[in-house]
Amino acid sequence: MAEAAVRRHSEALNQLEGYLYRLRDLLEGANDTPFMEFSKPEERETLQQKSAETLEWFNEEAENAEASEIWKRRDELE
Repeated sequence: MAEAAVRRHSEALNQLEGYLYRLRDLLEGANDTPFMEFSKPEERETLQQKSAETLEWFNEEAENAEASEIWKRRDELE
């Protein structure tokens, strides 16, 4: 049971980290990508702020957080 909890925690960390990096790449990517063409500057700014907040939380607190909290943070970004 303990191994399963560690595995869930590790999976949640990996999923959130990957999602944060994908968002960063989208937000800092070329201006001719579909994301940049079809999103509004206000939307990108909001997403950038939320992503930065989540990345800060990830770096400071995620290691000790429950897997459910990590998944919740990812769901908020989505």
